[in-house]
Amino acid sequence: MEIQPYLDKGKTQISEVNLPPELIHDLVIKECEIAKREYFNLINDIHEVLEHCDELTNDQKLEYCTSERFYMKQYLKHALVKINRCFPD
Repeated sequence: MEIQPYLDKGKTQISEVNLPPELIHDLVIKECEIAKREYFNLINDIHEVLEHCDELTNDQKLEYCTSERFYMKQYLKHALVKINRCFPD
C-alpha cells in the first residue's frame, strides 16, 4: 500500500495530477518532509508534557504515551515513503 499525500490539504491527490514523474517525485518528498516535521513536533510536545507534568494520573500518562506512539508510527511511515522514493530497490 503506497501513501499518497494530499496537495494543499485539498481533494486532489498527487497521483491525479498530470505532471512529469520527476515533479511528482519531488512533490511526494516535499509532502513527506512537511508531514515528518509536524509529527516530530507533536512527538516532542507530548514528550515534554510527560516529562514535566508530575500531576498526571497513570491513565492520563497512558493516553499521552498512546498518542506519542501513534505519531511516531506516522512519522516513520512518512520516513519510509521518502526512503523508498529516494532509494528504490
